[in-house]
Amino acid sequence: MSMTRQERVASHSKQERTHIRSGSPVPSDLKEGVPELRSVSGSGLVEFVKHNGVLHKKVLDKMTSHSKSNIWYQPTMENNWVAYNAANNVAEYMIDDNGFVHLRGILKNGDGTTDDFFSLPQGFRPAFQELFAGVSNNGFCGIEVSANGDVRAYTGGSLTFTAIDGITFKGGY
Repeated sequence: MSMTRQERVASHSKQERTHIRSGSPVPSDLKEGVPELRSVSGSGLVEFVKHNGVLHKKVLDKMTSHSKSNIWYQPTMENNWVAYNAANNVAEYMIDDNGFVHLRGILKNGDGTTDDFFSLPQGFRPAFQELFAGVSNNGFCGIEVSANGDVRAYTGGSLTFTAIDGITFKGGY
C-alpha cells in the first residue's frame, strides 16, 4: 500500500546543519573521533578532532585541492643545500588530487648531513613524522619528513649528494 502525502512529508527529516563555533576547544569539549569546525581568530576556519584524548587541528584553506594539486613547487633551500647539477631534478614538492605529497630532487653541499634541506609549508606536511629510505653518495640513507615540515637526512646522508626522489606520503597538514 502506498503512503499518503502526509506520511511521506512526516518521514522526511531535515538535513542537519553544520554549526561553526568561535575559538579553540579544549579536549573535553569534543567527542572522540567527531570533527568540529571552529572559527579561530588569526587562523580562519579550523577543523578539530579528538583522538585518544589528544586534540588535533587542521587549518582549512580557501583553495580547493584541485587548485594547488599537481603543480611542482620549489622550496626555499636551507643550510647551504643546493641542486646537485642541471642534469637532475632540483628539489621540488607537489600534492596530487588524492592528497599525497611527492618529493623529488638531488641535493649537495649542505652545512651538515643531518641539517634540514628545506621546510614544507602547511597543507603539504604529514600528520606525523615520516621516515624513508633514500640514496646518497654514502649508499643508503634515512630521510625524515617531520610533522612541522622539516625535510632532512637523518642518517647516512652525504654532502656530495643526497636524493629525495620518489618520497611520497599523505599530506594536507
